Amino acid sequence: MTSEQVFVLRVQWERYRFPFTLALLCIFYGVGTVGILSPHSELFVQLTFANLVLTAVLLLSNAAGFGVRGVMAFALSVSVGFFVELLGVKTGVIFGAYYYTERLGPRLLEVPLVIGLNWALLVHATHAWLSERLRPRTFMAAVGATVMTSFDWVMEPVAIRLRFWLWQADVPPLRNYVAWWGLSFLLLLASDRISPRPKNRLARWVLAVMLLFFAITGVKDP
Repeated sequence: MTSEQVFVLRVQWERYRFPFTLALLCIFYGVGTVGILSPHSELFVQLTFANLVLTAVLLLSNAAGFGVRGVMAFALSVSVGFFVELLGVKTGVIFGAYYYTERLGPRLLEVPLVIGLNWALLVHATHAWLSERLRPRTFMAAVGATVMTSFDWVMEPVAIRLRFWLWQADVPPLRNYVAWWGLSFLLLLASDRISPRPKNRLARWVLAVMLLFFAITGVKDP
């Protein structure tokens, strides 16, 4: 392949990257929604780990100028999110008493590795969506934390029914949502200090498609 051909391919990729990745996102979540609602839901539950990894890849492939600072912000959310979840599982103090099953893929110290990625995915998407629209930074983080906590409120019934994690009291306590808001607020603040106002055209679509998935699958009878 010549350098001219490589250049043409790069130009075409830049031109069609957003519609292509958006189409893939919608297809995968559309198929996943139908699958979870079907009699073959167990098969699709096993694909959750791969689906979250794919979502992160599609999201980050649309991050404009995702340099060292962007990587640092994303890595911070992955590591802090995982560590806080680890403390939550081991102590029951942060979110309440709960534990993860094996349905979210490989685990380290009883916490799925993909959980840190999920925190980073949501933080990056929320940050990229709101940071250029809302200022000052603390206001953006407060609104973003409210968005992420609302997302968790919609997600919880589905995740529990699919046995991704289980609560000792069967339902998440109020403490869970307070902790979600606080952690989301801090991660959004930190992300904006490290990598202010990131641009990502797919960000709001990722949030919308994921939220729609949980809203639709949440209507299924237990």
